[in-house]
Amino acid sequence: MSAGHLETWLGAATDAFAEVASSTLGMEGARVEGTRTGYPSDGAGAAVAIIAEDSMQVGVFGTTASCQAFARALLGMGPDEEDLPESDMADALGEIVNIVAGSMKTRLKLGTAKLGLPLFVKGRIESGGGAKVRVARVHFGEHEAEIFMMCETSAA
Repeated sequence: MSAGHLETWLGAATDAFAEVASSTLGMEGARVEGTRTGYPSDGAGAAVAIIAEDSMQVGVFGTTASCQAFARALLGMGPDEEDLPESDMADALGEIVNIVAGSMKTRLKLGTAKLGLPLFVKGRIESGGGAKVRVARVHFGEHEAEIFMMCETSAA
């Protein structure tokens, strides 16, 4: 997979997350602040595999405060309501990343692709060195997310 192809996937993931944030989470005004090579910053988030000819992992990461805001929004809670237990936040983030991955399947015309099970991560994420990773930083008002795409270098 070429670097341009990975960038195409990241663009689709970023567009899909912005759409989910607007339509499902009620968070308008997404701004992409830039992209970079490397893993998401420390924090929390969820990732899911998209299994296709070129298999990838897509993930949504952020600070605990941003992840709580995304989870509360998905559950129809107000921004000032009490934080969710971590297990509920993890479930909500897994659902959000599943929705993003499903939207990507449509955007990239991956009709036969399968989605894996979402994985919640808290802390630093990295692989054993055999992966290409691109990250896009997206802002929604006071909240920020890092959308990432990862593929094995053998597929890259």
